[in-house]
Amino acid sequence: MSATNRGSDYRDLADYSTPDDLAEVLVSLLDIGPGEQVMEPHVGGGAFVRAILRKRTNKEFRLKVLGMDLNPLAEGLALCDEHVVGDFLTWNPAPAQRPDRILGNPPFGPGKGVAEAHVRHALDIVPGSGGVGFLLRLSFLASAERAPFWRSFPAFRIWVLSERPSFTGGGTDATDYAFFLWCKGYRGSPKLDVLSWKGERKGKGAA
Repeated sequence: MSATNRGSDYRDLADYSTPDDLAEVLVSLLDIGPGEQVMEPHVGGGAFVRAILRKRTNKEFRLKVLGMDLNPLAEGLALCDEHVVGDFLTWNPAPAQRPDRILGNPPFGPGKGVAEAHVRHALDIVPGSGGVGFLLRLSFLASAERAPFWRSFPAFRIWVLSERPSFTGGGTDATDYAFFLWCKGYRGSPKLDVLSWKGERKGKGAA
């Protein structure tokens, strides 16, 4: 999600896709295991889906990817093992369809509390041992109104991005971002890290 308000009209969503190199670094931070079902609820161009699928290095891994988007023509839907067209906030899957992890870049608007609503809904959907990882504005940490949320749903880990991403293929965004990881049921204090994701990419390339 860029600082520009994407809105709910799916015709505009493709204009603010997560960069592939950023999605790859973020997914690489997670210990996704064999047999897990991972969901990206706002697939868009498919950056997170492609990064998740790179974990599936062989058939023995048996990682399953579920995608969702408001746009029935979203490029990333075709990459998924299964996909749903619709609004994530109204999605109420059967117990057998609930993913082990939900990852992605949810909308920050329009309206107040949209990002928080996505986090709450994701945590409600994943099972007791499930995880939720969302790329959000760093300002998601702030505001007195969100204090009750943080008391009830403390993040397990937060990576603050030292470089601002570009969601349009042009200049970098006008705001700061972090990758928030929640583990359902966790009640401790979050571990805070600073992530130079462009440096991570250079390091992997050099190796």
